[in-house]
Amino acid sequence: MHSLNFLLYGTTSPSITPVFTDREVVPLAEIERRYILKMLKVANWKIKGIGGAAALLGLNPGTLYGKMRKLGIKRP
Repeated sequence: MHSLNFLLYGTTSPSITPVFTDREVVPLAEIERRYILKMLKVANWKIKGIGGAAALLGLNPGTLYGKMRKLGIKRP
């Protein structure tokens, strides 16, 4: 699992552009959506298996597919 800095900033270093700013009010579902998208990009849109987004997120691939469907995430 990634650190809180990775969740908030997309890296372990807070000097990089954050996923959202302190002034931005973001619903939890949007934070989850952005984080899942970030992990999908890190995994090069691989979902299952070693190095897949589900593994990076600590989720069962079926759970990740369900979250993607619920949050409207589709492969570009």
